[in-house]
Amino acid sequence: MRRSIGITRVALRASRSIGNGVASSYAQQTRTLHIVKDSFVDKTPITAQLWQMRNSDDRISESDNVVSDASRSTEARTSEQSRIVMRYCFSSDSHLRDLYVDHTGNILTGKLLEDLDALAGNVANKHCCDENLASKRLSLVTASVDEIIQSSPIPTSDDLVLTGYVVWVGKSSLDVNVEIHRARDYDSSAAVPAAREKSRLLSSTFTYVARHRATGKAAMANPLALTTEAEKALFAQRATAAELRRSQRDTPPVAAIEETEALQRLIEEGSAMQDMPALGHRNAILMKHTGLENSVVCQPQNVNTGGRVFGGFIMHRAFDLALSTSYIFAGAYPIFLEVDKIAFR
Repeated sequence: MRRSIGITRVALRASRSIGNGVASSYAQQTRTLHIVKDSFVDKTPITAQLWQMRNSDDRISESDNVVSDASRSTEARTSEQSRIVMRYCFSSDSHLRDLYVDHTGNILTGKLLEDLDALAGNVANKHCCDENLASKRLSLVTASVDEIIQSSPIPTSDDLVLTGYVVWVGKSSLDVNVEIHRARDYDSSAAVPAAREKSRLLSSTFTYVARHRATGKAAMANPLALTTEAEKALFAQRATAAELRRSQRDTPPVAAIEETEALQRLIEEGSAMQDMPALGHRNAILMKHTGLENSVVCQPQNVNTGGRVFGGFIMHRAFDLALSTSYIFAGAYPIFLEVDKIAFR
């Protein structure tokens, strides 16, 4: 699956640049966007429900008055205050189950990625909510996704629980953990995160950046109040990851000597096979011959509640491309395990 992960990252970057251009051309057509957002065209039932929840809480006026830091108040919030829990009733709702099952009877992971992104956005929005009704909500932009890991096969006959909660907050950025659990084993009162290991099927971490809607400048996010030792440990872990991200932005990471030597060996093997294919291994294939490409023209139906291209839509398209690439290369239907890193640029 590692072969498809790299393709996923490339597809995400390409699709994002295309989508932003299309979305910007519709930015002034607020009437059209409102119609699309109200109908939630082409969205999964869970994503549509999450966006409906976000719209019902939205206090944004039609004016574009600049919101200064002085007019906003920040208040420490606990992880539980912004936690959101959704349920997939697969055992009792055959129509819902059919929407999430592929031709092999397995879960459609691409649709789950849309739901993960939608729920993470709701959690981030809820945490950064300002109780001052006279102020506008902040714009929460998805910066990256760290390791989407599927630890166990996701059943399509049992009910599932989709839950998200804030684990770390900096000045203007915050991390949201999003998980999928088996409903019958899920304990909502269990401590985070160790006690929920038994029921957890998938885990991921989304990083958001808070910005003022009118100016696009960074905005202060509500601090995170830590109430348990488990939350403090998670906070410290994500703080270390945030510091690593900052250091990598300033200084690109240098490959270790072992990695450099391994890459050099692969390049030498590939060069030999390209120059003298008859001497190459009969089951070997050059990496450039495994690539697939897909161009996507984003439409107004593909925007999120903020008028930008929906990140879940991009991840869904990229995952489907990675799945097809793996399928063609391996000659057998692949099983999803994890995504290494997704960066929106």
